[in-house]
Order: sequence, then structure tokens, then C-alpha cells
Amino acid sequence: MQTRTSPIGRTSGRQPLTAAALLTAALGLLLTGCGPKSLQEFVAQPTVGYAPKCAEKTAAQKKAVDELRYFMNTLHVRRWPKELPGGKDATLTDEELVRRMVKGEVKHLLVTARGGVGKSTLARAIEAMVCGQALVFRVDLNADVAARLAAGGEGNAVLAAIERQVGVDRDVDRRQSFRELFAAAQTWLLFDAIEEVPLADRPKVVAQISALSQQLPNARWAVFARPAVFEKDYGLAGIDGEVALPTL
Repeated sequence: MQTRTSPIGRTSGRQPLTAAALLTAALGLLLTGCGPKSLQEFVAQPTVGYAPKCAEKTAAQKKAVDELRYFMNTLHVRRWPKELPGGKDATLTDEELVRRMVKGEVKHLLVTARGGVGKSTLARAIEAMVCGQALVFRVDLNADVAARLAAGGEGNAVLAAIERQVGVDRDVDRRQSFRELFAAAQTWLLFDAIEEVPLADRPKVVAQISALSQQLPNARWAVFARPAVFEKDYGLAGIDGEVALPTL
């Protein structure tokens, strides 16, 4: 029976993207001697180290919760592709949001919070919760993207940041293989710090996200930001979900 890829980089059998699954993919590559045929197989390679990094993030998040340094949030739903229980007063916990993200209910998500409330902490927590179930990459739009654009870097700055994370930025052959597999995969991209990007540079950063969305039609993304002031949704197109962290 043919295996069909289902939303967010999982098989139709709803198997979680566990360390064991990545290890199995890595062993398959070693036994067959072939190159990776999927993004899951690519990140399973020891040179990428996706599984151990995910395990570290998951363990750190669990420790933060156990030590009461992180408290699960209740997020207010501002918009969603379908009506949720509670209607206009719908809320989602962190874990429920992640479940719906992995399920594929939303494609482009905006997560807003006032300064100091903890949106970056939430972004890291969601990354830790998602990475064992789906392929996910987190990018700082100011430090990773705006800085590269200011320095005159070539190509898509968002893609370049992800390629640095998986260690293919200096290897032309592996980078090309990664890009081909990335374009076919269903992943989550988490973007943080857009409000830290200078106003004059924000349209360029948004353009990088838009361009990458065209290159990666299967990719889903979430932007973590303060409420937009000068332009609706920071000029991002296609947002179909928005949740907000309550103020303290």
C-alpha cells in the first residue's frame, strides 16, 4: 500500500515525529547507501542533529514547567479558519493550540502579545512541543533575516537562516538537496521579533516571508509579535488564524 504524506510532515498513519522515527530513517539511509528521499530522512542525518536538539528543547521545556518557571497559557482566539467552541469568546491553551497546529487547521498564524508578556518564551515553548510531532524551524526575523539583508546577503534570508540551522549553508550539493526536499515537505516555521526590525526594513523582511511562501507552498508559519500599530498584520498576507496572550 502506498504511503501518503499527511499534514505537517507525518504519514497518513498519524505517527509522531519521534526520536525513534528519525533513528529509523537514519538507519535506513545507512543500510541502503542512498541519499535522503524526504526532509525527515535529511534531518535524521547525524550531521544535522535534529532529534537530539529537539530532545534538548523538549527536556528544557518540561523542566521549566516542573520548576514553575513556565505556566501554561490561555490564549484568546481572534480569528480561526473555522468556528471554535465558545464562538467569539473562544480560547485555546498552549497544548490545544499545538494540537490544532499539528492537525493542520491553520496555515498562517499570528500570535500577539504586549511587550514583556512572554511571546518569545511562548515561541520557544511551542517549538519544543511541536518538534517531536512535526518538523519545525524557529527564525529570529531581526537577528537572522533583517541583519542578513542589511549586510547585502544574497538569496532568501529566511531560507538562509534555516539552512544555517541544518548545517548546509556552506555545502552546495547538500544545500540543493535540502532545498528540493524542503519544497516538497510540510513543515512549521516560527518567526519571532518582527517588531524589533526597524520600520524602514520591515517591508523587506515581510517580502522575504512572502517569497518563501511561494517557494514552499506546503509550509505553514506562525509569527509571534506585539500587536501591529502601523499596518494590519505587519503587512503579512494570508493570515487565517490569530491568537493573543492576555496581559498580566
